[in-house]
This record gives sequence, structure tokens and C-alpha cells, in this order.
Amino acid sequence: MHPLSIQQFMTQPLEELGDQTPVEWLAGGGDVDAVGSLADELNYE
Repeated sequence: MHPLSIQQFMTQPLEELGDQTPVEWLAGGGDVDAVGSLADELNYE
């Protein structure tokens, strides 16, 4: 993936993460696997 795509994914609030960004989710102790699963979905879109 292009680095800018990763940056956009990591800084955009996601409904699946309670409207938090993946960065906020992970910084707050959220499940890494949840973010990983969402990132995996990006490769298929």
C-alpha cells in the first residue's frame, strides 16, 4: 500500500472502532487485531 493510504487509514475515525481513529484506538489500549482486520480489508477494496 502507498504510505499516504496508510496515513489516511490510521487517522480517519472508523465506526467499527467507536468512531475513533486507529491511532486513538491503539493508544488507548484497543485490540491490535481489530485494527489489523480492518487494514486487511483495505487490500480487497
